[in-house]
Order: sequence, then C-alpha cells, then structure tokens
Amino acid sequence: MRQGEEQIEGYHIYVGGGLAPTRALGREIYRDVRAEDTPRTIAQMLKGYLAHRASCEETFLTFSRRHEVDALKDMFAGEAGE
Repeated sequence: MRQGEEQIEGYHIYVGGGLAPTRALGREIYRDVRAEDTPRTIAQMLKGYLAHRASCEETFLTFSRRHEVDALKDMFAGEAGE
C-alpha cells in the first residue's frame, strides 16, 4: 500500500474445497471482492447454483467441482440482474 492510499477490507472467494475424505484445494473464483460487496456476490453465487444444479440433491461442492471456474463465473454473472 502506498502512502496516502486508503486501505479497503476485501476477500478472495474460493470454491470446491472440502473436508476429510472429500478434501481438495479450492479454486479462486473471485479476487479482491470489497467487503461491502461480498453478501451480494455470495447471493449471486447461490442463485446461480440453484438455477443450474443438476438436481435438487446436487450439493454446492459437487456443483462447483463439476464446472470450470469460467463457466461458474458466467452462471453466477447471469444472476446479477435479479
């Protein structure tokens, strides 16, 4: 950070991790999301998941592992207007 620049709280958002027997490295889907934009971003992601999952039984973990990051971003972006 340069002198005089304001520090802004933010997050990197990863998907597709897991625990115990299903553990894997998560994949970064969004970088430098402002803290104030995070709830809206997560809501878009969940709407995209609900709209595009293979079935009612498909978990978010399975869904996020089934698609490439760019495809996920496209699906999630499609939910931004709602």
